[in-house]
This record gives sequence, structure tokens and C-alpha cells, in this order.
Amino acid sequence: MSILGSFGEAFWSTRIWLPPNTTWEDIAPGSRLDVKHADYRDLVWPLPLALVVMIIRFALERYWIAPVGKSLGIRNLKPKKAPFNKVLQKAFETSSKLDHQKIIELSKHTDLTKRQVERWWRLRKAQDKPSTLTKFCETTWRCIYYTYSFIFGVIVLWDKPWFWDLKNCWYGYPHQVYLYI
Repeated sequence: MSILGSFGEAFWSTRIWLPPNTTWEDIAPGSRLDVKHADYRDLVWPLPLALVVMIIRFALERYWIAPVGKSLGIRNLKPKKAPFNKVLQKAFETSSKLDHQKIIELSKHTDLTKRQVERWWRLRKAQDKPSTLTKFCETTWRCIYYTYSFIFGVIVLWDKPWFWDLKNCWYGYPHQVYLYI
């Protein structure tokens, strides 16, 4: 047996996924007419839907959220880039924290003053940070997405008994009768 086959067998083990005395055949689609089991083929839907959400996000951020942010006076200024310095860059990649001893050591290696080393370090740290407009767009998108998702979830689940009492989720598991969907 191949490594991939044994991994797949271990991953889909009934001991992990199913309750005792239940097999995959027991929950196969069409195994019982009074019960509708989950169908693994439904897992294909999240992939195209994720692509749709990404396209919506791109369009909203670019054509609605960013213009609103700019009209509110939020700037898309990128911080100044630190001039390239091989020694300082290597030290920065090692640790982004800077203490007094490190400043003295780096100023000796680079023939820069302590103040110049500190300034380079601040510029280098700042150049990795997103602009205020980018942060505004991200935060606004999150607010829209999570508000919509919450409202959609409440609308869909409002009349379901398991929304009000979680014990209803587990009655008859894994053969719940398909009445409430």
C-alpha cells in the first residue's frame, strides 16, 4: 500500500469522524430515504464562492471604499524608504529590536553616527507598515463582511430550533431527519 493510501485511510478513519457503530455506508447519500446526510460533493461550492468574495472585495475596496477614504481626507502616503545599507539591513533581518549596545556596534561597523543608525532603523521599520488608507480599506471591508455575514446567518437560522437550543443539533446524530432545512 502506498504512503498516500495509508495516510488517506488513517485520515478518513471512522474512529475519528463518526460516532460508534456507524460506518461511511450508513451515511452515504441515498442510504436512507427519511434522512438526508451531508454530501461531501457540497464541499466544492466554497471554492468558487471564495473567488466571488475576493472579486467583490477587490471591487469594493478599489471603487468604493478607497474613494470614500480619500474624500474623508485619508492619505495613501507610503513612508520614505531607508537607503540601502548591507550591514544595517542584515542586522535588521536578524532582529528588529534595537538596544543601545547594538547601536554603538552598528555605528562602528558602518561609520555612521548613533543618530543616523537610529534614523535608518526607524525608516526601515516604517517602510513595512501599510498606509493609513490601506488600513482604512481593510477595516471597512471587515466591518461590511462581518456585519453582512452575521445578518445573513441570523436570517437563515431564525426559524430553526437549533438556533435557540443547541441540544437540537445532536438529536439522532448522524441520522438527523431532514425536516428543518
